[in-house]
Amino acid sequence: MKRNFIFSLQVFLFLTVIIISGVDSAQAQLERRRAVPSGPEELIFMAPRSINIYTVEPLSAGELHYSIMHTFGEVESGIQNLWGIDYGANVRLSFEYAPTDRFSLAFARTSEDKVIDLSGRLHLIQQQRDGSVPVSITLSGGFGLTTADYSYLQNNYSLSDRFQSQAMVHIARKFSQELSLQVSPGFAYFSRVGTELSVANPVENVYAGVAFAGRYRVASRMALTFQAVPRFYGDESDVVLGAGLDIETGGHVFQLYMVTSNTLQDAYLLGGKNGGIKDGAFRIGFNVNRVFSMKR
Repeated sequence: MKRNFIFSLQVFLFLTVIIISGVDSAQAQLERRRAVPSGPEELIFMAPRSINIYTVEPLSAGELHYSIMHTFGEVESGIQNLWGIDYGANVRLSFEYAPTDRFSLAFARTSEDKVIDLSGRLHLIQQQRDGSVPVSITLSGGFGLTTADYSYLQNNYSLSDRFQSQAMVHIARKFSQELSLQVSPGFAYFSRVGTELSVANPVENVYAGVAFAGRYRVASRMALTFQAVPRFYGDESDVVLGAGLDIETGGHVFQLYMVTSNTLQDAYLLGGKNGGIKDGAFRIGFNVNRVFSMKR
């Protein structure tokens, strides 16, 4: 794992330099050459999540973000199972509220392993339109509690056996009105693992990885998205891949995507089970995002 982690760190540092410095070709694509007004860059991403990765997109003080996340079975199951839609789904319901412009707190429940979790996002730095601050940096982290019934096991679960935690640093840059990129190193910890949990390796408690995400706008209210999450645990590694389409309809942002993992909870993004890339084990998924203003 040490060798894999060092390689991941090198990739992370390399891409971070690219994001911070920018490239001339991206700058040449800017739509306007006139002086850019000051203020934070808006809509680096279309929603607080891109596929199943947290983004740097903040909520304003007093806003509530409600999301429904949903993945189906593997597409390779064929037409008999309607390409995975007939299979049991993984569903996540979450509420994220921002008491300030820089901090938000989320409460969620995921059907996989019946996890209830509390998480938060702290926006340290926001990219400025005049170029004075080239990137946005956000911290995210939280704790989860597995509430599934494991009474069939010989050694029952105590409360301390059911906890998991994760933390990530998200660094993003909006290169142009079309292109945004983000890199997010992080780790996850499970207090107890085993075959009863949906983890990648039933004997590994600690997982690390670097999530890469991107958005390319193809219309005023539509963008293509992608993600790649190399993950490292013990002497093993794999990559969660995904690609999708974001559609903004005024009050909602709908996200349709294909992804190799059915995971939706943050710790499972780094430590959950994943379909084999060579096997083409992709799944159909969708998210529904809605932001409400709680201010009068």
